[in-house]
Amino acid sequence: WPATSPWVLAVGGTNLTLTPANAIKSSGVWNDTEYPEPYTQTAAGGGGVSKFEKRPWWQPPIPSQSKYRMVPDVAVFADPSPGYAIVCSHGVKDCDTAAGQTITFVGGTSAAAPLVAGMIALWDQKAQQEGLPKPGFVPPLLYSIAAHAPGSFLDITTGSDSVFGNVSCCSAGPGFDLASGLGSPLANLIAQQLHG
Repeated sequence: WPATSPWVLAVGGTNLTLTPANAIKSSGVWNDTEYPEPYTQTAAGGGGVSKFEKRPWWQPPIPSQSKYRMVPDVAVFADPSPGYAIVCSHGVKDCDTAAGQTITFVGGTSAAAPLVAGMIALWDQKAQQEGLPKPGFVPPLLYSIAAHAPGSFLDITTGSDSVFGNVSCCSAGPGFDLASGLGSPLANLIAQQLHG
């Protein structure tokens, strides 16, 4: 919690490999124990089923998990290697500022969630530019788009977010799963689905 709250969009993580032309070559559930060097951390995205939040009306029932809220809803790039470049300066946690400002790379679902927030801001902007209503409450919108235009998401079908032997959840597979949700939203294709 709060990811399992039915009032939020839960964001999981992915690993990402790009082609030399900067296109997506492959993507899997973020799990640094399943990828070769330099992925050496014991870190991964999360997923699973709440023990106390009921499944919201907009989330599809999965026979084995139909009573409670499932997370994540979507998953985007979260791996700290190579990660997101940030400027480190005095006062930023875990930044060595002895040499002044430096560039470092960060990751995690704490980096993935702002990426999704940026996508939502762009969808709001597109709707405003076209005189359409703002997307509003995003989780039901994304589940509806996934049902009617599944190509608007990169389906994450490989990997798991299990990093400890005693935790068996969760593996990716075709369609919605407890490791990557609906998959990675393709922002431009989701934007094309916005209509009044």
